[in-house]
Amino acid sequence: MSIVILLEVLLAVSAGTTRQSAPTWPHTAILLVMTVANLLLVVAAFVNLPYGGTPAGYLTVTRGLGAYLGLVAGLIACGGALVVLVKGSQGEEPR
Repeated sequence: MSIVILLEVLLAVSAGTTRQSAPTWPHTAILLVMTVANLLLVVAAFVNLPYGGTPAGYLTVTRGLGAYLGLVAGLIACGGALVVLVKGSQGEEPR
């Protein structure tokens, strides 16, 4: 999902939507939908531990630093897309 979000951002940058008066493709709305979907996937992976968090043979499953960083990154990406969408709907030029 993150690769698709990155491709959408690159498509928006290459199309120069900030210079167009009326963009033909709603990049900010699509970006918000994809970041929310990404956040839902990250939260689902954060909440559900394989094997219920109990040891399975020699494997112990816990939440590490990467799980918390992924959750924070998903929240920041979703918040950033929301800010860009709100600024764009108010008629301001996004930076």
